[in-house]
Amino acid sequence: MNQLLQTTFDKPSPLYRQITDRVRDLIRSGQLPSGTKLPSTHELAAQWNTTSITVHMGIQPLVKEGLVTRVPRRGTFVRKLQNKLQRVAIDVMQDVDSTTDAPFIQANLKALRNELGSRGIESDVWSDPRPREQQVTPWPALELAAREQRIQAVILPRASWNHIPWFIRLPVPCAFAHSANLPNTVHVDVAQLADLGLEALARQGCRSVGVITALNPQTVDPGGQPHDHSRFFKRLKEEADRLGLELCDPWIRTPTDELGESQPQEAFGYRQLLQLWKLPRHPDGLLAYPHSISRGVIMGLLETQIRVPKELRLALHKNVGVELFCPMSATWIQSDEREVAEKLVDLVDQQFHGRDATPRRWSMSLAEHDFSVESSGNESSPNMSQGQQE
Repeated sequence: MNQLLQTTFDKPSPLYRQITDRVRDLIRSGQLPSGTKLPSTHELAAQWNTTSITVHMGIQPLVKEGLVTRVPRRGTFVRKLQNKLQRVAIDVMQDVDSTTDAPFIQANLKALRNELGSRGIESDVWSDPRPREQQVTPWPALELAAREQRIQAVILPRASWNHIPWFIRLPVPCAFAHSANLPNTVHVDVAQLADLGLEALARQGCRSVGVITALNPQTVDPGGQPHDHSRFFKRLKEEADRLGLELCDPWIRTPTDELGESQPQEAFGYRQLLQLWKLPRHPDGLLAYPHSISRGVIMGLLETQIRVPKELRLALHKNVGVELFCPMSATWIQSDEREVAEKLVDLVDQQFHGRDATPRRWSMSLAEHDFSVESSGNESSPNMSQGQQE
């Protein structure tokens, strides 16, 4: 075996990538059969004239791909070759029915299970029973399932900052629906969100716009990297200038910290609509994102009895698979959880087969919601006519 592992690395790519490629090729070709014990990290480092850290970085992707396994105090062994992704864990992090976000989690979960099933991949749904403050540390049950290869990948349809670090360290591929600056994430195309929302309001004849959103311009990644939220606000102002729409800072309503169980998005949207309308001047158009914020905004509009669309025109985000009762006319900015599911499954499959993960964005489309038509009973389909994908 030592002769098989003897090689000269002289490619321009990083050495750890060359190690990954070389050992993967030996395993997939059958030259390193199942059960083979690899030399220790120190032995391989000496053989390849490099450091133990570089060897570790080279072998770690093969652990995630299920090609090798590390057994404490025994060593690293070649696994039985599996060429197909067969079982994926969907971690919803908590009991679905115990959270205010239950409709969104259920819609995401249904889309993921359908997408996995269409590819012949079995799925297990995991919900961490620990208190939320403990979920920032590794979950032993999920770690063990990953080490034993009872699951081959993990998908988090709704991740949080505090969970991501330990999920990345799992010995299986992971994918997250999150705006973190990571290669294995799927997140909203915030530039398109700004473009579609303001263009929709401009077409309705608006001359000024306000925004109520859960996105926070001050958010930064834990590593200090630029965050996608700041990109949204930059694009928002650029698009307002291009369309000749007035957009002033008091009309941009954002949270000071992350919204969650202690500060629900729906309540935030409701309060911010009321505060926006108390200002001496307020806009004649409003963009709300995401879906939960839209729901809170609608509640605020009903309480204040603002006349829509005479006093205010609306561009509201909506998830296709989640009901949103809106007794007034608006333009929907729609996102489809089925597209998100497809991209999340693509990401774990990509990593499982040894390819580098690349971040994905999901797109949005416009649809007109005419409540007067809906309430008249003239439509057989629910409350919208599809707009063109933009």
